Amino acid sequence: MSQQYGQPGGPQGQPPQYGQGQQSQPQPGGSQSQPQSGGPQGEPTQYVRPGSPQGQPYPQPQPPYGAPPPNYQQPNQPQPPYGAPLPNYQQQPGQPQPQPSYQQNVAAIKQPARQVQADAYERSLSLLVYLWVGMCAAGVLGLGNTPLVLRSGSSGITYSVSFGLNLGFLVTFALPLAVMYAVHQGELLRFHAKQALYLGLAYVVIRLVIELLYLIPATGVQDILLSGIVVGLLLVVMVLAAAFAGVRAFYNREIYRLPLVGSFVK
Repeated sequence: MSQQYGQPGGPQGQPPQYGQGQQSQPQPGGSQSQPQSGGPQGEPTQYVRPGSPQGQPYPQPQPPYGAPPPNYQQPNQPQPPYGAPLPNYQQQPGQPQPQPSYQQNVAAIKQPARQVQADAYERSLSLLVYLWVGMCAAGVLGLGNTPLVLRSGSSGITYSVSFGLNLGFLVTFALPLAVMYAVHQGELLRFHAKQALYLGLAYVVIRLVIELLYLIPATGVQDILLSGIVVGLLLVVMVLAAAFAGVRAFYNREIYRLPLVGSFVK
């Protein structure tokens, strides 16, 4: 005898609708499917198969192939065109883009230098700005090698401090600043002009700290330790760094970042 399905309270011969329970029909042997209760309030009762040891419910009808599941929510955002970068779903719209941190800039220094297209004019001017900063710091151009001069001396109980200000040393920053503001194109030239400027600023800061140590009234500290060793080593490092970066920019057309100084150039 064929089993008839019917909607509760409706005419016979119609299949049950999706999400509604089915009425169990009497089975031979007197066994009937028992409803499985205990679910949350508001959910439909699940009818289990008769004779199932674990009380497995009737399988729910599956949606057709390719259709979304019943609880699927279609996003309102339009899909990006083919080839466009995917949006950042972790960032809310309207927020500013995060700037690279100092650790990211240091990691970029460890990577191989990137080569760019540059003509002979850009390469020559990139080398010139480094040589200009190096020669001004070394005092080759007669401008002095420090903008601030502090010296101290003691004779018996008398202690005197001499102070000098050298404004001519500011010419060191003239050429890098002129290149940065005059040249609007040329990635190689603009990058190395900015790095040469930061190299000169780093030298000035370190030299001012050294000048404060000259206030120690000891002849051996001023003449031997500071003037002979510390200042001489600083000038050697300054000239070598400027020459090395300028040569790599001229011959290899590389965006080469100097240690520590290059991490601040964007």
